[in-house]
Amino acid sequence: MSQQPPYESGDDFRAEVSDLHPRTNSGAAAPSRSLLATQRTVRQHTRRVALTLAAGVLALAIVLASLPGVRQQAAALFTHLGPAPTPTLATGADFFYLLPNPPGVAVSLDGRALSRLPYPGDPHPLQLSRGRHTLVWRSRPLPFAALQCVVSVPPAHGDTCAVVTSQILAADGLVLAGTVIATHVSLAALAAKGADLTRAIQRALDATRSSALVQPGEHYYFYAPGQFAGPVLATQPLRATLTYQLVTVGGYPEPCDLDRGQTIPCRFPGQNCGQLCTVLASSVPGTDATHDWIAAALVRATWQYATLDGHVLAHDIAESFG
Repeated sequence: MSQQPPYESGDDFRAEVSDLHPRTNSGAAAPSRSLLATQRTVRQHTRRVALTLAAGVLALAIVLASLPGVRQQAAALFTHLGPAPTPTLATGADFFYLLPNPPGVAVSLDGRALSRLPYPGDPHPLQLSRGRHTLVWRSRPLPFAALQCVVSVPPAHGDTCAVVTSQILAADGLVLAGTVIATHVSLAALAAKGADLTRAIQRALDATRSSALVQPGEHYYFYAPGQFAGPVLATQPLRATLTYQLVTVGGYPEPCDLDRGQTIPCRFPGQNCGQLCTVLASSVPGTDATHDWIAAALVRATWQYATLDGHVLAHDIAESFG
């Protein structure tokens, strides 16, 4: 007769044990010894090995954690594996100012028109959220080409907006907690009409020329290339004429550039008067900000000295504005 030991769920096999000695009438049968009493299943053996290894690893971790150097390296490793922390923005890194534009120019930010433009020095600058932003300039009454540029907070590779940093402005005497967007509507965006405008400006400058009479015995500045440059004494009456020439080329790029080594800074923050600088109409009494375009231009002033009968003695003598 055979006996079947109990079967435990999860065991990998079932064992069947048979009696080796037949029962006799004279005594009780010898109790059978189950093989399961001394032999473990494969799964139980695996669990025992796993528990032993886990205990060893835990003991090793406790020992290593007690060493300061190892503990610091482990903390640095877990910090590196975790998500990178968001960098803290410097003070004013998300504040921006815009330069003045001619009347009728609308500026939009990420597709929404700005109701007001914070010019340099405005107590309420434009505060941008983190990420990438697009600025667009469009003109209604004047034939300016549309301008567009990208700026990011914090600054990122691929930004296209020309900017003037607070450090550069500080060198010009203007202290701002923020960045000036130097991109703006300028003469360069006036397409073919720009040449007509420069000619009109030059005609206006020609009409502003002035003259004075140099009497005998007075000094005037004489210059002859390769000969002499300096003050000379007039021996006869001379007519001195002051003229202005609009400067539009040669080292004065648009948009603005405040590099002290290459350009002449303008009084208007972040602007270079290489072509035209728009001035806030509100700063000029008697002007209408919605219709009047107040602009500053860089000019070169020169003197010419001639006798009363028109004979030129010296010309293109540069005027110094100090």
